[in-house]
Amino acid sequence: MDNLLLKKIQKTLTTLVEGKYSGKENLKGIIYGAQLFITGLSNENNLTYVAGRLSAISCEPVTIENPIRIASNTKTYVAAAILRLYEEHQIDLDKSIKNYISTESDQQLKSGNYDSTKITVRQLLAHTSGLFDYADSAAFQQQIIEQPNKVW
Repeated sequence: MDNLLLKKIQKTLTTLVEGKYSGKENLKGIIYGAQLFITGLSNENNLTYVAGRLSAISCEPVTIENPIRIASNTKTYVAAAILRLYEEHQIDLDKSIKNYISTESDQQLKSGNYDSTKITVRQLLAHTSGLFDYADSAAFQQQIIEQPNKVW
């Protein structure tokens, strides 16, 4: 891949974080990864770029080793995977999630006063299950700021 293009990608990410999104509390850094599938070429064509800092408090730069909260970016992929499993008759959208989750996950739900037998896969996909969105809570946001390297 052209070295000039690689430098342009990195510069664009840095400009976004340091310029347009500078001071935005919900954006600290960006990790961008790309896999180039070019016949006959090696894995040297895996590209990763980073820009930004770990938290609002820290000046420590983001690295490719830092865990990053991906949140809503995965919704489409998870939904597509679940719907493929539905097509293959491996998941029933109207069955309780208790049929599909681990005992540990079921216990976590119970500790939050949720009944996994009353929540369906369809409700999770449609965001109508009634589960609290902890990621938007002030307490969770504070934990992210205080412990940016913690794997949740």
